Amino acid sequence: MKLYQIYFPELATYVKYKALTPEEIEMLIVDISSKGDKDFKKLILENVVHNLKTDIAEALRLMARASAERAIEALYNGCVALNPRIRC
Repeated sequence: MKLYQIYFPELATYVKYKALTPEEIEMLIVDISSKGDKDFKKLILENVVHNLKTDIAEALRLMARASAERAIEALYNGCVALNPRIRC
């Protein structure tokens, strides 16, 4: 598993992104048809942002709603930048 650390200004910290294998990407693409846009983005974040549940979830919870939504969108864009084939 390859991890890439990218500085994330919205959270003032580094975020670890996982580079997915072609097989992992294919599994996620199959889920596109069965999930709405928001659920698909959540699935991508859970599979690509390595420290989402441990380090980032608490920071997002403490942020104002609008700031958290912008941060989530930026996190998703980072996932797609590293793994372009998963774009919804």
